[in-house]
Amino acid sequence: MGEVGLILLVVFFCLAPMAIAGVGLVILGRAGRRKGYRGPFLLTGLTALSFATLFGGLLIVIIVVPSRILDKALVFEGTFLGLSMFALVLSALVVWLLPRRPERVAGPRRAAFPFAALRNLLLLGGLAVLVSPLFIGWNFGLAVQSASSLFLLSMLCEPMMRRQRTPQAEEPTDLDVVEGAVLLLRGFRDERALFAQTDARHQRRGIGRLVRAYFADNDDEFLTAERYLGPAIAETLGPLVGLGNPVDYLPPLEGSALRYYAPDPIWQVEMRRLMPRVRGFLVLAGRFTKSLAWEL
Repeated sequence: MGEVGLILLVVFFCLAPMAIAGVGLVILGRAGRRKGYRGPFLLTGLTALSFATLFGGLLIVIIVVPSRILDKALVFEGTFLGLSMFALVLSALVVWLLPRRPERVAGPRRAAFPFAALRNLLLLGGLAVLVSPLFIGWNFGLAVQSASSLFLLSMLCEPMMRRQRTPQAEEPTDLDVVEGAVLLLRGFRDERALFAQTDARHQRRGIGRLVRAYFADNDDEFLTAERYLGPAIAETLGPLVGLGNPVDYLPPLEGSALRYYAPDPIWQVEMRRLMPRVRGFLVLAGRFTKSLAWEL
């Protein structure tokens, strides 16, 4: 095998485990949601388990296997690929063993997990790691990489914090008191679909657009149809209201419709009660579902 072929093979063995693990974890996360685990903790736990299995296995291999064997690139990369597959199989076993929980739940969404405290802790931890080479002689490059990971995790907490603050209706009658309301009708599968970029993003040019790409919150840059059209509708007609998706862990970000999470047996009763009381309707029909067809 030529030198170029060997390099390509090593690159493949480096990238393949990450690609397979990423796709596999997404699939396992969806399987977990079908079993009723709707929050971010299952996917976070599976990711942590995979990393612990992978790097713990690598540490054992490095200790047990003679270095003259591991010095061969293909042996090490093959070991890395094998441990990645083992971590994925172990994660799949965990999802399979999880007991099934109710997938569709009525009532207000409340997450007791302190996302704000976790965000602050990760930020402080990242800053501490970043300055640690000044005090304990740690490798600066490794400190920057570790701090970047902690900062990235802290950014992932931000949308959950904002969703915790999103207003929602405690009772179905809370939707009645919204004057001039517009009722949101849509298929639940489409409500998270991206609809448009913000006007501010469209107007950026040159280096500003490039810089903002790294620091902007994607949830504020790319909007769903509900969040894009909602402010204009609220200004001209009235605020959006509607029934929430019963599989939501938390309501969508602020700027969305005021939601009430109705029990499955009575959602049609609530729709019949709401329709004569609202000023108009916003229909998002990316694809028709049986529920949307009934509403129309």
